[in-house]
Amino acid sequence: MTRILKNRLVIVLLCSVMALTALLLYTGSVQSEAKKITVVRAAGNIAKGDLITGDKLETVTIGGYNLDKSVITDTVRVVGQYAAADLFKGEIIMKAHLSDNLLPTGDRLRQLDGSRVAFSVTIKSFAAGLSDKLMAGDIVSVYVDKDKKVTLSPALTYVEVLSATTGKGIDREQREDETENLSTVTLLITPEQAMLLTEYENEAKIHLALVYRGDSAVAKQFLDAQDKMLEGTR
Repeated sequence: MTRILKNRLVIVLLCSVMALTALLLYTGSVQSEAKKITVVRAAGNIAKGDLITGDKLETVTIGGYNLDKSVITDTVRVVGQYAAADLFKGEIIMKAHLSDNLLPTGDRLRQLDGSRVAFSVTIKSFAAGLSDKLMAGDIVSVYVDKDKKVTLSPALTYVEVLSATTGKGIDREQREDETENLSTVTLLITPEQAMLLTEYENEAKIHLALVYRGDSAVAKQFLDAQDKMLEGTR
């Protein structure tokens, strides 16, 4: 009889321990679920390669339980980055979605939608192309030497370099022979800017002056200023 009671006591103790353990685990899970965290997500669709600006983002508070550690929680870490993949409205942004650098030229060309065109100008001298130092992402001003007069059109004050290419069609970043000079620079411009450049390419000498190289968010400020100038000339 005593033995049976002891066995029952052991079983009761084991059940109590198991119940307490389950309760603690459940409580911890509930507390974790209840812990909220603010995350950054896309306010609208963002195409791969797009520069991410503050107006394209929003924050939302969600439960932090089982949340991926690479989720971005501060918009400061996103603004000025490029989308490394297509992002859809409401999609939570993670580190893998972001890139510090512009997409390769080929990818950017595939994203042209008519509002911008890729337009190549000939580098007619070593000096005209900034002594072979132009790079994708640079912001340049287009100076025109025509009839012994040098001018800078308001429509071509701040223009983005899409690529700088050798005579063999190799982009600057991919060339193996550093002695092979650049022969063309491809600019990302509007159709109306392209009309001007067509005239200058045929009838004048074009010189490119570097305005800015560096942070993509700052570069966008120059491009936004150019857009305003274009609106003023229409």
